[in-house]
Amino acid sequence: MNNDNHGVASLAATRRGTVIALLGFSLCAAFYFVQYALRSAPEVMTNELASTFGITAVDVGGLSSSFFYTYSVFALVSGAALDRFGARAPVPIGAAVMAMGALLFVADGLGGAQIGRLLQGAGGAFALTGAVYVAASGMAPSRLALAIGIAQGAGMFGAWAGEVIVSILLRRWGVPWQAVWIVGACVTGVIAICLLLTLRRPAATRPSVVSTGGLVEVIRPYRILLANPQSWLCALCAGCLFIPTTIGALIWRVPFYTSGLDINYRQAVLSASMVPLGWVVGAPLLGWISDRIGRRKPVIILGGLVLLAAEAMVLFAPAPIASFWAVDFVFGVASGAAMVPYSVIKEINPDAVKGSATGAMNLIVFALSAVIGSLHTWVLTPASGGSDLTASAFRHVGLLGLSAVILAVLIGCLLHETGSSVHRETKLSVP
Repeated sequence: MNNDNHGVASLAATRRGTVIALLGFSLCAAFYFVQYALRSAPEVMTNELASTFGITAVDVGGLSSSFFYTYSVFALVSGAALDRFGARAPVPIGAAVMAMGALLFVADGLGGAQIGRLLQGAGGAFALTGAVYVAASGMAPSRLALAIGIAQGAGMFGAWAGEVIVSILLRRWGVPWQAVWIVGACVTGVIAICLLLTLRRPAATRPSVVSTGGLVEVIRPYRILLANPQSWLCALCAGCLFIPTTIGALIWRVPFYTSGLDINYRQAVLSASMVPLGWVVGAPLLGWISDRIGRRKPVIILGGLVLLAAEAMVLFAPAPIASFWAVDFVFGVASGAAMVPYSVIKEINPDAVKGSATGAMNLIVFALSAVIGSLHTWVLTPASGGSDLTASAFRHVGLLGLSAVILAVLIGCLLHETGSSVHRETKLSVP
């Protein structure tokens, strides 16, 4: 009888833990949604920002790209913080910092905007790492790729909102661009409070691998990760798959269509917004397919090849085809393959470094985005000469994105297969 009662109590505790994990994961996904909305919003308010700050459109692109410098560094910080302290304190603090950055973006001219953008990157780095950490800590391992895909889908839905909804607010309703950032700050602040009240206390989530103090214990997870060559391949593969989206699509797509291809603004925003909308579909879909077939590599490689074809069409096809919304939608769906390496890196490393695994991935992924974003600005500034950019200038830097995808496909072939089918085959092969 006592055993039965103990079993019922244990089952109830497990279910309660799963519900709490789902709620915490949902709030982290909402945090990621707002982060991506604010990340992509500058693309559709380029003229307003350039006029307000007295800078060129290329400078606005540089301001927007500065997000990735602090994002990449604090991705590393967030991973270590999660593995050491659990999710309850670091993730709400990250949301609060991002809210402060959104307010600073409108507070005090260009200098305030630059500091605000850096704070947005620093705080926003805790969104995806938090979502993945909570999912890996409280959800079934067999659904990890799906959970990561859902989190990324929420983020890209935010990117879609940051383009389409913000564009409607600015152009159709005449809402001042500053109001977008103030509302974003308020929403993020509310999410921070909800996260603080919902996420489990550190003792419930803190891994034993970092149970003692000291700098050595903080960096130990990264020593484990970076000593594994497959960790580097995962991060480079994901980073190369992200570049055409984070830089090519979410920063330069609308200017390319309007200035380079002479597409009207409304059509340009509609087509460009299909990229994050495609991610909303593609990230969870490709994650589900990967979980379903029990393999990671085929999804990464095939997704990369489709992304390569779509990117080539955007850059080099005639204007009506290049700017056709369906091309950008397929581009976005295929881009979802970039999230599958996030599952691989967790599966090839110990469970105790799951937070740091995502942090290390994000560091390399978005450091690449920061570097490539700076290269775009560096190349495009002399090409513009203070006037509108031409299609040839955009295509010239677009080759960086194409090259990155080709490299990602090649790296994907070198990854070890970590899907569940490998474990099943290993068990069957044991006599």
